[in-house]
Amino acid sequence: MSSAPLRGLQIASDREPCFVLTHAPREELAKGATSFTFVTDGIESALDQARAAAGERSIALMGAGTTQQFLRAGLLDEPLVAVLATLRSDGSVLLSPVWHEWRDGGFNLWLPPDDVKTRHLRRDPRATLVVAESVDPLRGVELRTEARLFAPRDLADAIRIATRYVGAEKGIEYVEAAPYDSVIARLEPGHLRIWDFADED
Repeated sequence: MSSAPLRGLQIASDREPCFVLTHAPREELAKGATSFTFVTDGIESALDQARAAAGERSIALMGAGTTQQFLRAGLLDEPLVAVLATLRSDGSVLLSPVWHEWRDGGFNLWLPPDDVKTRHLRRDPRATLVVAESVDPLRGVELRTEARLFAPRDLADAIRIATRYVGAEKGIEYVEAAPYDSVIARLEPGHLRIWDFADED
């Protein structure tokens, strides 16, 4: 048996089944109270099996490769406004709507440098980002991680993000007219979970 870490889908509980993406067929494995089913016929099959086992519960993703396969499968293509959770100095949570993009294995957010959420992330990089649909199949993604802030060399990142929401022409105008320099917050997968209601009537 390989010593490489298992990568795949898990119901949001430590006593539930895991569905592991692999190219090599293997028999189901039990480890303590958790079972591992090895899926060889692709990402959608793994998702279907995880949905059936989860019922109304959430599905958690394990492994950056699995995460990117799901996102490439169309689970995060829509220009939906995300909700970013940051921490105030007293420990309470601030929720902010943000524009985003998924790029090179992580989320990029375009933020004003002196905005309250940017100041929060400079002081405490812990963050949660939620992207969810309001129409069927009601898909959603939640990421809990630590953000990295950087000042980009040009406006390309900001224009690319804005263009997702308002189109190319307006995106360029919007960014170039912004009365502040851009800051990009980079959020790469720490703990990620997804959900949808594709099987609901």
